[in-house]
Amino acid sequence: MAPTYSFPILGNHEIIACLGELDIPLTEQDLLKPHTDTLYNAYEEMVVLLCGETRDTMYAPELDAVDVLEFPELYEEAIGNLKFTRRLFDLMRRCGVPDFTLRDLTKPEYSRTRRNVSAVINFAKFREEKVATYEAANEESVAMEQRYSSAKRKNADLKAQIKRLEIAKLSEKETEDETRSAIEKLKVVRADVESRRDAALRKKTAAQQELDVLHDEVNVGSSDLHKAETEKMELEGKISTVNPEMTKLLKELTAKCADAQRGLDAATAETRELEAKAVGMKETSRDIQKTSEYMEEVVVARTCWALQPKSKASLFYLSAG
Repeated sequence: MAPTYSFPILGNHEIIACLGELDIPLTEQDLLKPHTDTLYNAYEEMVVLLCGETRDTMYAPELDAVDVLEFPELYEEAIGNLKFTRRLFDLMRRCGVPDFTLRDLTKPEYSRTRRNVSAVINFAKFREEKVATYEAANEESVAMEQRYSSAKRKNADLKAQIKRLEIAKLSEKETEDETRSAIEKLKVVRADVESRRDAALRKKTAAQQELDVLHDEVNVGSSDLHKAETEKMELEGKISTVNPEMTKLLKELTAKCADAQRGLDAATAETRELEAKAVGMKETSRDIQKTSEYMEEVVVARTCWALQPKSKASLFYLSAG
């Protein structure tokens, strides 16, 4: 019973035609009467074509062997031949010929050579059919890799943007807390200023009342002094005809006038001092009033700023969340 294979055994003419398309030098005579040299070159071309390794690379000297072998120059060709043999055995195994041996190179036979070459041609055709599929899949893979890289970069950018928004939100929260704290402090300061203003207004009212009383006393004293001066002048006009008792009375009245004058001077000085204090109290009251108004404006401005709509970045973050 003839053995069966996973590939068709091709005719001689078909084999030669396919090898010609692959630029592999082999004639029908070389196939019918295979020789080591001709088959070696043909197999070498098959390995270079289907294994993706150039002849120069395959026969390049191994630099690592220089330190191991005593005379590495004697093994240059042997190492290259060994590489080629391994590549060829691997290729035949993949083509469905697991029983390929060195005898197929050193003492080739027509039937086995025809089978081996048919296996390689079948594999080459299969590879050619699948190359387009592979290239399309590879292009799709490259495109997917590019899309993945783009999505990865976009994801990184979005994460960075989210991080910036979180930091901005935290900063805004800290600023809002600081604003609220500042507003509370300003409210306390405002209450203190208003308290001092009320106290100053009460002092001003009391000082004004005292000033009014002193003004009344000054007016009364002035009236009394005027009367005393009038009486003094009348008495001085009559002094030549007045008895000693009247003279004594006149002296007493003069002393009273002097006392009244000194009291009036003292009252006038105290009144001026109180008026100066009243002027200072008025200026202090105006300063306190201006300070209170400024504090109210600051509190209103702070409150309006705290109630303003959030920034676009915060709105974007909140909508994204």
